[in-house]
Amino acid sequence: MKPHQIYCKYFKCNIHANNMLSFIMAENYRVRTSLIKPLFQAYVLVIAGGKGEPGRLLYGCDSYGNVCGIQNKKIPDASLSGKNRESTPYLLYKPSGVPPRVCVENCPAKEYTSTVLRHCVLIQPHVTLIQQALNITRTFLRYLNPTSLYHVLSTDIALCWREVVYMCLIALGLACFVIILLRFIVGFLIWLVLLSLSVTSVVGTGYVWYMWQIKKKLLKDLSADDPRKSNRENDVTHWLVGAIFSTIFTFLFLLIIIVMRKRIELVSALFKEAGRAVAAMPLLLLQPLLTFITLAAIIVSWFVGYLYIHTAEDATVDPETDYVTFHLSTFFQVSLMKWYHLFALFWFTQFVISCQHVIIAGSVAMWFFTRNKNRLGTPIATSFYNLVRYHLGSVALGSFLVAILKLIRAIFKKIERQMKEHPTWCTTFIQCCSCCLWCFEKFLVFLNRNAFIEVAIYGYSFCKAAQKAFHLLSNNILRVAAINSVGDFVLFLGKAGVTVATAFIGLELVKDKEGVNYTWVPVSLACVFAYLVAHSFLGVYEMAIDTLFLCFCEDCERNDGINKPYFMSRKLMIFVENSKKALELEAKRRKNHGG
Repeated sequence: MKPHQIYCKYFKCNIHANNMLSFIMAENYRVRTSLIKPLFQAYVLVIAGGKGEPGRLLYGCDSYGNVCGIQNKKIPDASLSGKNRESTPYLLYKPSGVPPRVCVENCPAKEYTSTVLRHCVLIQPHVTLIQQALNITRTFLRYLNPTSLYHVLSTDIALCWREVVYMCLIALGLACFVIILLRFIVGFLIWLVLLSLSVTSVVGTGYVWYMWQIKKKLLKDLSADDPRKSNRENDVTHWLVGAIFSTIFTFLFLLIIIVMRKRIELVSALFKEAGRAVAAMPLLLLQPLLTFITLAAIIVSWFVGYLYIHTAEDATVDPETDYVTFHLSTFFQVSLMKWYHLFALFWFTQFVISCQHVIIAGSVAMWFFTRNKNRLGTPIATSFYNLVRYHLGSVALGSFLVAILKLIRAIFKKIERQMKEHPTWCTTFIQCCSCCLWCFEKFLVFLNRNAFIEVAIYGYSFCKAAQKAFHLLSNNILRVAAINSVGDFVLFLGKAGVTVATAFIGLELVKDKEGVNYTWVPVSLACVFAYLVAHSFLGVYEMAIDTLFLCFCEDCERNDGINKPYFMSRKLMIFVENSKKALELEAKRRKNHGG
């Protein structure tokens, strides 16, 4: 299938061949441009891999440049380097000794203690910050349990591993149950939440006015020369101000619900349509698993690369003592490779998340614009193919913009921490800039999600898709507000419900388990898994809702339901202007088709 046939499958867009050729050339240029950065990043890591030695950072090295616990390479001009330290894995610090750092077989039991990373540190409450931290940690562990906290935690998890597996399976089942629940009773749930909030606001406002009346009556009972009168007057004033603000908030809240009731019903209908879409394509729920595995691989690779960059040091040998000192290479100092490496983490993670958005959006859009849902085909595979074949440049550009903002915020946060000891007006200015950048980043992430939906539907370039998405969102601002407020709150309730239910079930499972020191250890582990599962499943649901909303807006703009029939279902046709006539024509078409 040719590109213009893919993008114009559902709408008559009449794209000229030259325009389509220009689009493909521009998209290929963005793909080639997006490859420059990963290639340069690979070049940086190759240089760091040749110079770096993470063992110096993790396990430490002696004064002659030998890493403890491994076979070392020879350092030029250092006669005592290149030794085999496999039999002496611990690094011993001797502040007044010669040499000051030496690899030993075991740490001296009386004066030193070995840490997790095989460093021997003096047991004294002063001298260095590391020693103070160790003393605090040791005191905390002794307070919790005479044995090691790690041993206690591992023992509890080992004893309750079956219960943890059961809780994880229960969390998985609860997440699926919540998705089914949102499809069938989401309307009742939304109105129940809004009714509860309305009743709470009215009752709270009435209570504040009642307390104001009580305080006012008590004030009248006091004599003019009573010393408590001044405090009582302030108390009455505070209650009056609170009552006024509470009344205004309640009035506005009820007014918003009344005015937006039709749009809130649209949110309920979109939830039901999203449930139908996910039920038709259940493999969409596995997409977060692939994303999680990819992100985990990226983060692990980034951490390994950071260790190599941080230890890409040049050796300097003291000719008198033969001691070896290391300092960061000039290339990594001048080029600020650490910041570049951090930017790579931001970009790669955003790129993977954006790819998930495009795949889900493309699949749901294909489902929406297919009239015969029984002949849907393989929408997920088609969406993945379109992403790899046509949209990588747009995804790279959108994720690049978000990564730039995250990097700028990280730089500002670094400057703010350095200026914290001596605050000036510049510190306040940087804090304000950081706050503005955070708001702009949230807006850009929101715009990116909707732009990727347009990219998945039409194959637009990123800039054109962002412009189109912004146009649609601004024209339906009240509907967007209803979806982002009511919809996000309902999804949050779903995540919280899965996590809390898993916690209560887990407490019942492990409460009578013998040998368990802390029941919260396995329960907390299961709750973390439960929240991640719920967040992943409902994240797919959320993206499906956003996609269906933009598809609904596009369908309303391009079709009228009379001369051009809608693609939307009958439940969504209720929310268009000529819904009554469109529904009658839709019923006639179905009747004629059935006849």
